[in-house]
Amino acid sequence: MLFVKRAAIIASLTIFSIFAQEDSFDQGYAVKKSQMQSGYNAPAKIKVTDPWEFKIFGSFLYWFASEKGLDLGENVPIDPAKRGPVIFSDFEWAPGCKVGIGADFDHDNWSAILRYSRFHDSASTSETKDIDANFIQISWFSDQATQVSNKWKVLYDALDLEFARSFYNGTHLIFKPLYGMKFGWLKQRFDLNYLPANSISFSHIDASIVSWFVGARAGFDSNWILNKGFRFFGNLSANLLYQSFSKVFFSAPQLNRREELSQLTPTLEFLTGLGFGSYFNHKKANFDFTLGYELQYFFDQNYMRQLADLSNHQTDSDAGNLMFQGLNSAISFDF
Repeated sequence: MLFVKRAAIIASLTIFSIFAQEDSFDQGYAVKKSQMQSGYNAPAKIKVTDPWEFKIFGSFLYWFASEKGLDLGENVPIDPAKRGPVIFSDFEWAPGCKVGIGADFDHDNWSAILRYSRFHDSASTSETKDIDANFIQISWFSDQATQVSNKWKVLYDALDLEFARSFYNGTHLIFKPLYGMKFGWLKQRFDLNYLPANSISFSHIDASIVSWFVGARAGFDSNWILNKGFRFFGNLSANLLYQSFSKVFFSAPQLNRREELSQLTPTLEFLTGLGFGSYFNHKKANFDFTLGYELQYFFDQNYMRQLADLSNHQTDSDAGNLMFQGLNSAISFDF
Protein backbone atom coordinates (compact mmCIF):
# COMPACT_ATOMS: atom_id res chain seq x y z
CA MET A 1 0.00 0.00 0.00
CA LEU A 2 2.85 2.36 0.87
CA PHE A 3 4.47 1.56 -2.49
CA VAL A 4 1.27 2.53 -4.32
CA LYS A 5 1.05 5.84 -2.47
CA ARG A 6 4.67 6.68 -3.27
CA ALA A 7 4.17 5.79 -6.93
CA ALA A 8 1.07 8.02 -7.09
CA ILE A 9 3.00 10.92 -5.53
CA ILE A 10 5.89 10.53 -7.98
CA ALA A 11 3.50 10.38 -10.95
CA SER A 12 1.67 13.50 -9.76
CA LEU A 13 4.92 15.43 -9.35
CA THR A 14 6.05 14.32 -12.81
CA ILE A 15 2.82 15.48 -14.45
CA PHE A 16 2.96 18.75 -12.52
CA SER A 17 6.55 19.38 -13.60
CA ILE A 18 5.62 18.79 -17.25
CA PHE A 19 2.78 21.30 -17.15
CA ALA A 20 4.89 23.75 -15.16
CA GLN A 21 7.60 23.50 -17.79
CA GLU A 22 5.08 24.37 -20.54
CA ASP A 23 4.33 27.71 -18.88
CA SER A 24 7.91 28.49 -17.80
CA PHE A 25 8.64 30.58 -20.92
CA ASP A 26 6.84 33.00 -23.21
CA GLN A 27 5.76 30.82 -26.12
CA GLY A 28 6.47 32.47 -29.44
CA TYR A 29 9.63 34.23 -28.21
CA ALA A 30 13.19 33.16 -27.30
CA VAL A 31 13.68 30.10 -25.05
CA LYS A 32 16.55 28.32 -23.35
CA LYS A 33 17.93 25.02 -24.57
CA SER A 34 16.96 23.33 -21.30
CA GLN A 35 13.33 24.24 -21.97
CA MET A 36 13.22 22.37 -25.28
CA GLN A 37 11.91 18.82 -25.59
CA SER A 38 14.13 16.52 -27.61
CA GLY A 39 12.60 14.57 -30.48
CA TYR A 40 9.64 16.95 -30.85
CA ASN A 41 9.34 20.33 -32.55
CA ALA A 42 7.88 22.31 -29.67
CA PRO A 43 5.01 24.60 -30.70
CA ALA A 44 5.90 28.28 -31.03
CA LYS A 45 2.57 29.93 -31.78
CA ILE A 46 1.55 32.84 -29.57
CA LYS A 47 -0.24 31.34 -26.56
CA VAL A 48 -2.35 33.71 -24.49
CA THR A 49 -4.09 32.71 -21.26
CA ASP A 50 -7.43 34.02 -22.50
CA PRO A 51 -9.44 31.05 -23.85
CA TRP A 52 -10.53 32.69 -27.11
CA GLU A 53 -7.25 32.17 -29.02
CA PHE A 54 -8.22 34.47 -31.87
CA LYS A 55 -6.09 36.81 -33.96
CA ILE A 56 -6.97 39.99 -35.84
CA PHE A 57 -4.49 41.82 -38.06
CA GLY A 58 -4.16 44.48 -40.70
CA SER A 59 -1.48 45.85 -43.02
CA PHE A 60 -0.92 49.17 -44.73
CA LEU A 61 0.63 48.69 -48.16
CA TYR A 62 2.46 51.24 -50.26
CA TRP A 63 3.28 49.37 -53.45
CA PHE A 64 4.71 50.02 -56.88
CA ALA A 65 3.04 48.08 -59.72
CA SER A 66 4.75 47.39 -63.04
CA GLU A 67 4.25 45.12 -66.02
CA LYS A 68 6.26 44.21 -69.09
CA GLY A 69 4.84 45.25 -72.47
CA LEU A 70 3.20 48.55 -71.49
CA ASP A 71 5.50 50.76 -73.57
CA LEU A 72 3.71 53.34 -75.71
CA GLY A 73 6.03 53.67 -78.69
CA GLU A 74 9.49 54.47 -79.96
CA ASN A 75 10.96 57.70 -81.27
CA VAL A 76 12.20 57.11 -84.83
CA PRO A 77 15.16 59.47 -85.45
CA ILE A 78 15.67 61.53 -88.60
CA ASP A 79 19.05 59.84 -88.95
CA PRO A 80 18.23 56.23 -89.96
CA ALA A 81 21.57 55.04 -88.56
CA LYS A 82 20.38 55.87 -85.04
CA ARG A 83 17.75 54.35 -82.83
CA GLY A 84 15.54 56.54 -80.69
CA PRO A 85 14.43 56.02 -77.08
CA VAL A 86 11.40 53.92 -76.20
CA ILE A 87 8.55 55.66 -74.37
CA PHE A 88 7.63 53.59 -71.31
CA SER A 89 4.69 53.93 -68.96
CA ASP A 90 5.40 56.00 -65.85
CA PHE A 91 4.48 53.52 -63.13
CA GLU A 92 3.48 55.05 -59.81
CA TRP A 93 3.20 54.18 -56.11
CA ALA A 94 -0.21 53.68 -54.53
CA PRO A 95 -1.65 52.62 -51.13
CA GLY A 96 -3.35 49.32 -50.42
CA CYS A 97 -4.33 47.18 -47.45
CA LYS A 98 -4.64 43.69 -45.99
CA VAL A 99 -7.01 42.63 -43.22
CA GLY A 100 -7.63 39.26 -41.67
CA ILE A 101 -8.62 37.01 -38.79
CA GLY A 102 -7.07 33.86 -37.38
CA ALA A 103 -7.70 31.09 -34.88
CA ASP A 104 -5.66 28.43 -33.03
CA PHE A 105 -6.59 24.76 -32.72
CA ASP A 106 -5.73 22.05 -30.22
CA HIS A 107 -4.95 19.60 -33.03
CA ASP A 108 -1.13 19.48 -32.80
CA ASN A 109 -1.11 23.29 -32.25
CA TRP A 110 -2.29 24.14 -35.75
CA SER A 111 -3.54 27.60 -36.64
CA ALA A 112 -5.54 29.07 -39.50
CA ILE A 113 -5.92 32.54 -40.99
CA LEU A 114 -8.15 34.16 -43.58
CA ARG A 115 -6.65 37.26 -45.21
CA TYR A 116 -8.07 39.75 -47.72
CA SER A 117 -5.69 41.86 -49.86
CA ARG A 118 -6.67 44.91 -51.89
CA PHE A 119 -4.44 46.94 -54.18
CA HIS A 120 -5.73 49.27 -56.91
CA ASP A 121 -3.23 51.34 -58.87
CA SER A 122 -3.09 53.57 -61.93
CA ALA A 123 -0.36 55.22 -63.99
CA SER A 124 -0.40 57.79 -66.76
CA THR A 125 2.14 59.02 -69.30
CA SER A 126 2.23 61.83 -71.86
CA GLU A 127 5.00 62.43 -74.41
CA THR A 128 5.72 64.44 -77.56
CA LYS A 129 8.15 63.25 -80.22
CA ASP A 130 11.78 64.18 -79.71
CA ILE A 131 13.08 67.20 -81.62
CA ASP A 132 15.47 64.97 -83.61
CA ALA A 133 12.78 62.36 -84.38
CA ASN A 134 10.63 62.02 -87.47
CA PHE A 135 7.73 60.51 -85.53
CA ILE A 136 6.74 58.11 -82.76
CA GLN A 137 6.11 54.56 -83.92
CA ILE A 138 3.15 53.33 -81.87
CA SER A 139 3.91 49.99 -80.17
CA TRP A 140 0.32 48.77 -80.00
CA PHE A 141 -0.74 49.59 -83.56
CA SER A 142 0.84 50.09 -86.97
CA ASP A 143 0.66 53.87 -86.95
CA GLN A 144 2.88 56.92 -86.56
CA ALA A 145 2.28 59.84 -84.22
CA THR A 146 3.65 63.13 -82.98
CA GLN A 147 2.02 63.00 -79.52
CA VAL A 148 1.06 60.06 -77.34
CA SER A 149 -0.47 59.57 -73.88
CA ASN A 150 -1.84 56.65 -71.90
CA LYS A 151 -3.50 55.56 -68.66
CA TRP A 152 -3.11 52.10 -67.12
CA LYS A 153 -5.22 50.74 -64.25
CA VAL A 154 -4.77 47.49 -62.35
CA LEU A 155 -7.21 46.14 -59.76
CA TYR A 156 -6.05 43.29 -57.51
CA ASP A 157 -8.29 41.67 -54.87
CA ALA A 158 -7.40 38.34 -53.23
CA LEU A 159 -8.36 36.00 -50.38
CA ASP A 160 -5.78 33.70 -48.76
CA LEU A 161 -6.80 30.77 -46.56
CA GLU A 162 -3.82 29.26 -44.73
CA PHE A 163 -3.26 26.42 -42.27
CA ALA A 164 0.07 26.44 -40.45
CA ARG A 165 2.05 25.23 -37.46
CA SER A 166 4.75 27.32 -35.75
CA PHE A 167 7.56 25.41 -34.08
CA TYR A 168 10.99 26.03 -32.57
CA ASN A 169 13.90 25.04 -34.79
CA GLY A 170 16.34 26.46 -32.25
CA THR A 171 16.18 28.60 -29.16
CA HIS A 172 16.02 31.80 -31.26
CA LEU A 173 14.62 30.48 -34.54
CA ILE A 174 10.97 29.76 -35.34
CA PHE A 175 9.66 28.18 -38.55
CA LYS A 176 6.06 28.06 -39.70
CA PRO A 177 5.27 25.86 -42.71
CA LEU A 178 1.92 26.68 -44.28
CA TYR A 179 -0.42 25.48 -46.96
CA GLY A 180 -3.85 26.55 -48.15
CA MET A 181 -5.67 28.17 -51.04
CA LYS A 182 -5.73 31.49 -52.86
CA PHE A 183 -8.75 33.07 -54.55
CA GLY A 184 -8.99 36.40 -56.30
CA TRP A 185 -9.67 38.75 -59.16
CA LEU A 186 -7.23 40.64 -61.36
CA LYS A 187 -8.36 43.31 -63.81
CA GLN A 188 -6.42 45.67 -66.08
CA ARG A 189 -7.27 48.47 -68.47
CA PHE A 190 -4.94 50.27 -70.88
CA ASP A 191 -6.05 53.41 -72.77
CA LEU A 192 -3.76 55.04 -75.32
CA ASN A 193 -4.44 58.29 -77.19
CA TYR A 194 -2.19 59.53 -79.95
CA LEU A 195 -2.10 62.24 -82.58
CA PRO A 196 -1.30 60.64 -85.94
CA ALA A 197 1.34 62.32 -88.07
CA ASN A 198 -0.22 64.81 -90.52
CA SER A 199 -3.50 64.81 -88.59
CA ILE A 200 -5.31 67.23 -86.29
CA SER A 201 -7.56 64.69 -84.52
CA PHE A 202 -6.55 62.08 -81.97
CA SER A 203 -6.95 58.33 -82.36
CA HIS A 204 -7.71 55.95 -79.52
CA ILE A 205 -6.58 52.45 -78.52
CA ASP A 206 -8.41 50.56 -75.78
CA ALA A 207 -7.34 47.26 -74.17
CA SER A 208 -8.56 45.45 -71.08
CA ILE A 209 -8.41 42.20 -69.11
CA VAL A 210 -10.88 40.66 -66.68
CA SER A 211 -9.74 37.50 -64.86
CA TRP A 212 -10.33 35.43 -61.74
CA PHE A 213 -8.13 32.77 -60.17
CA VAL A 214 -8.14 29.96 -57.61
CA GLY A 215 -5.47 27.49 -56.61
CA ALA A 216 -3.12 25.93 -54.09
CA ARG A 217 -0.77 27.84 -51.83
CA ALA A 218 2.29 26.67 -49.87
CA GLY A 219 5.31 28.22 -48.18
CA PHE A 220 6.94 29.00 -44.85
CA ASP A 221 7.45 31.91 -42.46
CA SER A 222 10.56 32.31 -40.31
CA ASN A 223 11.33 34.43 -37.25
CA TRP A 224 14.95 35.07 -36.30
CA ILE A 225 14.63 36.25 -32.70
CA LEU A 226 17.00 38.93 -31.42
CA ASN A 227 16.26 40.26 -27.93
CA LYS A 228 13.60 42.11 -25.93
CA GLY A 229 10.85 41.13 -28.37
CA PHE A 230 12.63 42.20 -31.58
CA ARG A 231 13.19 39.86 -34.52
CA PHE A 232 14.02 39.63 -38.18
CA PHE A 233 11.54 37.75 -40.30
CA GLY A 234 11.50 36.26 -43.77
CA ASN A 235 8.44 34.72 -45.44
CA LEU A 236 8.30 32.93 -48.78
CA SER A 237 5.32 31.32 -50.50
CA ALA A 238 4.27 30.13 -53.94
CA ASN A 239 0.88 29.65 -55.57
CA LEU A 240 -0.20 27.54 -58.52
CA LEU A 241 -3.43 29.08 -59.76
CA TYR A 242 -6.04 28.21 -62.31
CA GLN A 243 -6.67 31.60 -63.92
CA SER A 244 -9.61 32.28 -66.22
CA PHE A 245 -9.39 35.33 -68.48
CA SER A 246 -13.08 35.86 -69.21
CA LYS A 247 -12.24 38.96 -71.25
CA VAL A 248 -9.14 39.94 -73.19
CA PHE A 249 -10.10 42.92 -75.34
CA PHE A 250 -8.23 45.07 -77.86
CA SER A 251 -9.65 47.93 -79.92
CA ALA A 252 -7.84 50.22 -82.36
CA PRO A 253 -8.93 52.30 -85.38
CA GLN A 254 -11.02 49.98 -87.59
CA LEU A 255 -10.06 46.97 -85.45
CA ASN A 256 -11.82 45.17 -82.58
CA ARG A 257 -10.88 41.82 -81.12
CA ARG A 258 -11.92 39.89 -78.04
CA GLU A 259 -10.65 36.58 -76.72
CA GLU A 260 -11.19 34.23 -73.77
CA LEU A 261 -8.57 31.88 -72.35
CA SER A 262 -7.43 30.08 -69.24
CA GLN A 263 -4.06 28.92 -67.90
CA LEU A 264 -2.13 27.65 -64.89
CA THR A 265 -0.43 30.71 -63.41
CA PRO A 266 2.52 30.38 -61.01
CA THR A 267 3.03 33.26 -58.59
CA LEU A 268 5.67 34.03 -55.96
CA GLU A 269 5.39 36.06 -52.75
CA PHE A 270 8.22 37.29 -50.55
CA LEU A 271 8.16 39.40 -47.39
CA THR A 272 11.07 40.34 -45.14
CA GLY A 273 11.74 42.95 -42.47
CA LEU A 274 11.89 43.74 -38.75
CA GLY A 275 9.26 42.97 -36.13
CA PHE A 276 8.50 43.55 -32.47
CA GLY A 277 6.01 41.75 -30.24
CA SER A 278 5.09 41.38 -26.60
CA TYR A 279 2.53 39.81 -24.30
CA PHE A 280 0.51 42.21 -22.15
CA ASN A 281 -2.35 42.25 -19.64
CA HIS A 282 -0.90 39.29 -17.72
CA LYS A 283 -0.45 37.29 -20.95
CA LYS A 284 -4.13 37.53 -21.79
CA ALA A 285 -3.19 39.19 -25.10
CA ASN A 286 -0.24 39.74 -27.42
CA PHE A 287 0.66 42.71 -29.61
CA ASP A 288 2.87 42.51 -32.72
CA PHE A 289 4.15 45.09 -35.21
CA THR A 290 6.17 44.49 -38.39
CA LEU A 291 7.72 46.71 -41.02
CA GLY A 292 8.99 45.09 -44.19
CA TYR A 293 9.48 44.89 -47.93
CA GLU A 294 7.04 42.74 -49.92
CA LEU A 295 7.17 41.40 -53.47
CA GLN A 296 4.39 39.61 -55.37
CA TYR A 297 5.13 38.29 -58.86
CA PHE A 298 2.51 37.03 -61.34
CA PHE A 299 3.73 35.27 -64.46
CA ASP A 300 2.15 35.75 -67.93
CA GLN A 301 -0.45 38.46 -67.38
CA ASN A 302 -0.25 41.02 -70.21
CA TYR A 303 -2.46 39.31 -72.78
CA MET A 304 -3.62 42.77 -73.90
CA ARG A 305 -0.28 43.39 -75.56
CA GLN A 306 -0.08 39.84 -76.89
CA LEU A 307 -3.49 40.25 -78.56
CA ALA A 308 -2.43 43.62 -80.00
CA ASP A 309 0.76 42.15 -81.50
CA LEU A 310 -1.15 39.19 -82.89
CA SER A 311 -3.79 41.47 -84.45
CA ASN A 312 -1.38 43.97 -85.99
CA HIS A 313 1.86 42.15 -86.71
CA GLN A 314 0.78 38.49 -86.69
CA THR A 315 3.45 37.85 -84.07
CA ASP A 316 2.77 35.70 -81.02
CA SER A 317 4.65 37.67 -78.36
CA ASP A 318 5.01 36.60 -74.73
CA ALA A 319 2.49 37.85 -72.19
CA GLY A 320 4.41 40.14 -69.86
CA ASN A 321 4.78 39.42 -66.14
CA LEU A 322 3.10 41.59 -63.49
CA MET A 323 4.85 42.66 -60.30
CA PHE A 324 3.80 44.39 -57.08
CA GLN A 325 6.47 45.50 -54.61
CA GLY A 326 6.94 47.92 -51.76
CA LEU A 327 6.19 48.64 -48.10
CA ASN A 328 4.16 46.39 -45.81
CA SER A 329 3.48 47.78 -42.33
CA ALA A 330 1.37 45.39 -40.23
CA ILE A 331 -0.13 45.21 -36.76
CA SER A 332 -1.80 42.22 -35.08
CA PHE A 333 -3.43 41.28 -31.79
CA ASP A 334 -3.85 37.82 -30.28
CA PHE A 335 -6.43 37.44 -27.54
